[in-house]
Amino acid sequence: MLLWTTALATHWVVRGRYRSAVAGMEVSLTPTLGQERIHAIDVLRGVAVLGILILNIRTFALPGASYFNPTIAGMGSMLDEWVFWIVQLLGDQKFMSIFSMLFGAGIVLMANRVLAKGGTPGGVHYKRMAWLLVIGLMHAYLVWYGDILVSYALCGMLVYPLRRLPMWLQAMLGTLLLCFGAAIWAGLGWSMQFMPPEEFVTLKAQLVSPTAQMLEDEAAIKLGTWLEQFPHRAEEALTVQTFVLLAYSAWRVCGLMLLGMALFRWGVFSAKRSTGFYCTLVVLGGVTGVAMSNWTLELNEAVQWGSVDILFINSVPAYFGGVLTAMAWVGLIMAVCKSGVGAIGRLFANAGRMALTNYIAQSLLCSVLFYGWGLGLYGLLSYAEQWTVILSIWVLELIWSTWWLSRFHFGPLEWVWRSLVLMTPQKMRKEAP
Repeated sequence: MLLWTTALATHWVVRGRYRSAVAGMEVSLTPTLGQERIHAIDVLRGVAVLGILILNIRTFALPGASYFNPTIAGMGSMLDEWVFWIVQLLGDQKFMSIFSMLFGAGIVLMANRVLAKGGTPGGVHYKRMAWLLVIGLMHAYLVWYGDILVSYALCGMLVYPLRRLPMWLQAMLGTLLLCFGAAIWAGLGWSMQFMPPEEFVTLKAQLVSPTAQMLEDEAAIKLGTWLEQFPHRAEEALTVQTFVLLAYSAWRVCGLMLLGMALFRWGVFSAKRSTGFYCTLVVLGGVTGVAMSNWTLELNEAVQWGSVDILFINSVPAYFGGVLTAMAWVGLIMAVCKSGVGAIGRLFANAGRMALTNYIAQSLLCSVLFYGWGLGLYGLLSYAEQWTVILSIWVLELIWSTWWLSRFHFGPLEWVWRSLVLMTPQKMRKEAP
């Protein structure tokens, strides 16, 4: 409510400025083509969308609780332990944080481009978010309940009026929202001690320590048909879009979007800062972020992964460590972009230009590989063995994104999204050379 009130107030303050800015200008709402894009942002987005798969694949390949608790399944060797630990230190919440910040940056970039063409950015933005919400709902209920697009669409609607705030204020508000979200989440975990004992035991089993019967029931669902999975998928999706959104996701995503707006306007995401600046991000963000994520892992080891604290209070250091390590990744990728990325960089940039298509494609591919209506590999691949799938999908998406964009202006879902927003089919195929 506080965020929404502030957003509305800011919207009315700046509304007059928009009217004067667009007065007398010719309206042109043509989509952004290759020559107008910022290459470094596309590269960073490509790394982020591929990196997200490292964590998301767990919810397809193993029981849901094993996303947080490695003792449930998938820990068959010392290699699996090392893989789990390294992914938690360098991947968990890191690529999602980058993706969220880039979404905020994209809001500013879109508004600036529409204004430059004489359009009204507010109308375009809210149409984009409305259709993204529809795509996200279809993804969540028809494919995979862990969808992030719904929360991005809703949070994008909330933070949009704040895009013109001073950069320092955006960064401050973003940080405050992150802190507030962490406090709510930790407080929720603390309050569970006051639950009736029998309810607490049931909740603990559902979240972090499922019984053998629960694991069998989950396996039966994931190895069932698409239709048999639907009630479970719908129930989980609804939980993510209501309770998890209000208690966790909205605060974190809105905070990161505001940080992304400020960082974009500071030139951080477009490789405009000095190499020394980016190296400082790598060192400071990496050291502090990894240390905080490691702290969470040690706390979880101390309770042998059997307490609800691993989801709540113990997760707070990693909550902030994820943002700091994400900044280290940003610094590393921007430093590489400044030195020249060549053909490899173009591969990642193409994957980033098709981020929506590639994100949905990952869910579809993992569903076919692991669920019962596909190959039924659920429960067969450990943490280390999952990397054979991860690397294969990465190679596939890097190659197919480059092949597709050599022939078409947009990825398939990007084309659908743009055409729906502008209410007319967009030019898809490139002219033959």
